[in-house]
Amino acid sequence: MQVIGRDVILSVLIFVAVIFIFAQIQRRKKLSLYHLGALAFVIAMTAVFSLTGVSPISGFHTDIRLDSISFIPFAGIIDMLKGGIDLYTVINIMGNIIMFMPLGFCLSPLTAGKIRFGKTVMWGFMISLLIECSQLFLCRGTDVDDLILNTIGAICGYGVYVLFRKLLPGMDKMIRKEANFSNNGLLPLLGTIIPYVVIVILGFYDRSLFFGG
Repeated sequence: MQVIGRDVILSVLIFVAVIFIFAQIQRRKKLSLYHLGALAFVIAMTAVFSLTGVSPISGFHTDIRLDSISFIPFAGIIDMLKGGIDLYTVINIMGNIIMFMPLGFCLSPLTAGKIRFGKTVMWGFMISLLIECSQLFLCRGTDVDDLILNTIGAICGYGVYVLFRKLLPGMDKMIRKEANFSNNGLLPLLGTIIPYVVIVILGFYDRSLFFGG
């Protein structure tokens, strides 16, 4: 089975190494609040990729199986609701939203405001699309509802950030200032790429280890 804790630790270690390299280039001697926020972001993204199942550990194929794709918006949600609202339904729907809220919350301050609402929504949509496209080659179904719910999660996360900015303007300004100095928001991009690559590579490794290929 996939080892989520290991994926998180390895992603964090690689990301910390990247932060250290950038700090040496910039002659910085200590971590800032911005770096801690970026570190929290990479942990959140590792959790997102782990929980949404981009790892090929459970199975992998090179053909696209159209019968495993749900193209009709809200069809899956409606089917779940027809059976009544139970814990599984709540977790499935709310989980897809909540998972993407950290992404919507973090992107704007960690990029010094260069990514605002529209780009945050697009970023959330594209990350979700990456996950769903990855699942086309795995033993998982691909559902347009997940794409919709994930994007809503990014929107909600941005809404929480707007509230945070109003309640703690000084902290937001401090993070934005540091973000403007630190690589112009490059770390959030790396904080997305690193967990994805780590989980996919380790998924293939685990598969070869446990199943012999």
